[in-house]
Amino acid sequence: MCLMFRSPDLAMRFLTSISATTVVLACIATGTARAEPSPLPPEVGFSRGELESARSAAMGGALRALGNSIDGLYLNPANLASTRVYHIGAGAQIWPQAGRQSYGGAAVDSILNPQRIAGGLAVSSTDKDLDGLRRLVWDFRLGIALPFSDHVFFGVNVKHVDVTQEGIPAGTLPPTRAAGGLANESILRETSLDAGLTIRPIPELALAVVGVNVTNPKTALLPTLVGGGVGFGTAQFSLEADVGFDFTTYDATKYQIGAGGEFLLFGQVPLRGGYNYDQAFARQSVSMGAGYLAKEFAVDAALRLSVAGPTATAIIVGLRYHLDSAGSINAPL
Repeated sequence: MCLMFRSPDLAMRFLTSISATTVVLACIATGTARAEPSPLPPEVGFSRGELESARSAAMGGALRALGNSIDGLYLNPANLASTRVYHIGAGAQIWPQAGRQSYGGAAVDSILNPQRIAGGLAVSSTDKDLDGLRRLVWDFRLGIALPFSDHVFFGVNVKHVDVTQEGIPAGTLPPTRAAGGLANESILRETSLDAGLTIRPIPELALAVVGVNVTNPKTALLPTLVGGGVGFGTAQFSLEADVGFDFTTYDATKYQIGAGGEFLLFGQVPLRGGYNYDQAFARQSVSMGAGYLAKEFAVDAALRLSVAGPTATAIIVGLRYHLDSAGSINAPL
């Protein structure tokens, strides 16, 4: 049964509270991130180079099957074609203990092409441990997806990554790769490929398989990952569980699992929660989030907290504008 939004003012006050809290936490986190080098291993904050939206982070990272729109550029390119949208968006991530800050923007179109070929562009930058490791990552990606039918979708991301890293504090050792990096010079400049397949036997059920960096760059800065997910979703709620395997970052293959769900309150306020386990550090985390969904736009916020293993809090916010619902485009017949 569809729930109508009975109180727009209540929803807006709720969203404003979330946004204000997130801004305050982000400011505190930024100050903490710049105050001293991160005590955590670099792999924790780098998070395999993956980028998350507020929606996926709130659901424990489990959105490879049901994620669509801009989420497809980061989780599963096949899902760029799973819905008919024209969206642009921006997002930010703050990891206080890991000293990480990520910012980016993206656009996805699955409407204008008469053959239903979907495409998307995204660019993001990540600063990691500015007072210690001092790593800067630029991530550029182009996604293309094709629906073979209303039930089968395939897509690829062409991804270019540029990494600079100054390494240990200046004056400690000469700037060499052995000392942790090179000033004003890339330690990695690589183009790789992600690929994904999504099958929907029925509209509510989605099964996905995804390969990340399938060209095997043979570096932990672009690790080769294989994963998948199973999701069930309706207009009112969704549930998903994902698993992924990292073949590159560590001496042995490590797995990561995530599960989460969301419920649409009053027809416009999504509430989300999730759980994630990363075998590499026996790290367990819980996450929560909320947002506001209107016809022309959506805003989301999420918070992830460690409950076991290395403490690595993450604050994620996002804004999306729906050109397809704002009368800004004319789709072909």
